Amino acid sequence: MCKSDEARQRVRPAAKLDKRERTTARAQVEAMMRGRSTEVYDGLLAEIDKQRQAVKARLMAAETTERTYGHTDPTAAAVTTQEAIAALRKVLTASDVLTTSERREAIAGFVKELYPLNQEGGIRVHLRPTGETVQFGVVK
Repeated sequence: MCKSDEARQRVRPAAKLDKRERTTARAQVEAMMRGRSTEVYDGLLAEIDKQRQAVKARLMAAETTERTYGHTDPTAAAVTTQEAIAALRKVLTASDVLTTSERREAIAGFVKELYPLNQEGGIRVHLRPTGETVQFGVVK
């Protein structure tokens, strides 16, 4: 998926909310003109605003992540991940050679940061050697 497709997907929920808001506001004005209560529309508009704030927060988080780590090519990320896992496997299986603190230090040499992905149910790992950011699925 190219960057422009990703950008369109990020903006789509906001556009849908804009359409819902316009429709709700028109219905509210029509209700007012007919002398009906507009309470229900106030509630709907408040709900739409709440959803809009959530969309904005997700959009800002996605933009911050992209600015911080850039766009990662999935194939390159897979190769980087495989290389890092192979190196980590060597460190973790060298139990007769390395102490626990030495293994932790070696792992810290590979992994710079870990971020939980609450909605996706996985973790984002920023690896040190290449600066690549890779994402793993649900960890149980």
